[in-house]
Amino acid sequence: MAEKKRMKVSSSKLRETVSQLLHRPDTRHICILNEEVRLLDIPVRTADPISPAAAIEAPILAAVDAIAGLLKDCTVEVEIEPAPASKYP
Repeated sequence: MAEKKRMKVSSSKLRETVSQLLHRPDTRHICILNEEVRLLDIPVRTADPISPAAAIEAPILAAVDAIAGLLKDCTVEVEIEPAPASKYP
């Protein structure tokens, strides 16, 4: 089952944070929230090296920049796929 993590991010670091999360292989879903209101949901597939999020990174980051221009601080919620258990001890 995927694990969800939340982090407070200033608007000046929002683009950098989302870009880093898009490039992580274990990221499944990114959500930007302001006072518990979802502003942007970004689905990310992990098994595909050319995932939809990676293919359209520029428009996603443009939307993130627009949101960052309106906010001071926000919360980024990321859904992370757990590492598979090893068959060997």
